[in-house]
Amino acid sequence: IRAVSRYTGVRCQEVEVNPKSFLPCLHEIVQNLNDPIGDPVTMPNYLLAKHVAAQGFEGVYNGEGGDPIFGGPKNMTMLLHHWYGKNAGQKENLNHREKAYLASYRRSYEEIKYLLTPEWQAKINTDKDLEASLSPMFQTLLPQSFLKKLLLINMRQKGAHLILPKVERMLGAHGITPLSPLFDESLIQLCMQLPGQLILKNGIEKVILKQAYRGKLPDSIIDRPKSGMRVPVHYWLKGEMKSYAKKMLSKKKLDQAGIFDPKRVKQLLQYETHEGPGRYGIKLWMLLTFELWREKVFGS
Repeated sequence: IRAVSRYTGVRCQEVEVNPKSFLPCLHEIVQNLNDPIGDPVTMPNYLLAKHVAAQGFEGVYNGEGGDPIFGGPKNMTMLLHHWYGKNAGQKENLNHREKAYLASYRRSYEEIKYLLTPEWQAKINTDKDLEASLSPMFQTLLPQSFLKKLLLINMRQKGAHLILPKVERMLGAHGITPLSPLFDESLIQLCMQLPGQLILKNGIEKVILKQAYRGKLPDSIIDRPKSGMRVPVHYWLKGEMKSYAKKMLSKKKLDQAGIFDPKRVKQLLQYETHEGPGRYGIKLWMLLTFELWREKVFGS
């Protein structure tokens, strides 16, 4: 951001985000989300909106939609699976694409079998409750190309059910209208008509966007790998937020709710599971925000 600011001459303001700044209002953040959206980017969204509102602005543009619309790097994992996935086409792996898609986001899909209590394990059928929601979009005749099918799924699943609601609710909590030009309908229609090589080519994602802004932004920005908005929950929940997480995810609370296995949660809190190093921070953050949402909705 600093490099772009210097190159374009656009004024840049930085807002510091840390546990001291968001923990006092975390309940409020979850309440405004109105859904158990376990994305840690909600905190920067909320605090940035508060900062913008204090300056008297009523609307703000954002860059949400670049990955879902123009083909982010996560599509590469799916394309490799589509082309080379071991035993992918065999009858016993009929939902192999759906499973691979859910696993590619690394948001605890594979954690379900460890995390839920036996009672809740019996209530959930992942084939029906998770994978089946993706099957119609993989099986649709239009669009024909596998890449375009992925874009369609990303727009409908991640865009409509995660990105847009998150931004709208976090900004709306401060009276700010979010403007997301990359999710414009005409732009989406245009992208779906583009040849695949203008979306992903030779391992490079969002090709047409990079071409469009070549010379208007520094090459170091255009050519750098995808980094995203990294929120260091992995380190916060091992340090500054550790005691808060232990309190919110105590055995007493978990036993009372009966949803999550306290033994597994303890392993996550200790950053030590039998499967080896995992994404402990994001898993714990999702658990925390779910528990805050559950308490707000069900009152216990």
